[in-house]
Amino acid sequence: MASNALTYAVHIADGMPTTNSDVPPDQTERAWSPTSSILISNGGEALLVDPLFTIAQSEGLLRWLSERGAPLTS
Repeated sequence: MASNALTYAVHIADGMPTTNSDVPPDQTERAWSPTSSILISNGGEALLVDPLFTIAQSEGLLRWLSERGAPLTS
């Protein structure tokens, strides 16, 4: 019998600077928090949850996905 067990992996992209001029007293710039994408799969198919915001983040995410052999479809 084939297993239908789900697995997951988490990719975390670094935070990125914002254009907000409201900077905390102990910092020189304000940045977005790191963001994550989650890959959920059952061995045959996969679902990507929360793709990222920028082109640079997306390129890093694509590299991460290719390292896992995840199928890329839309």
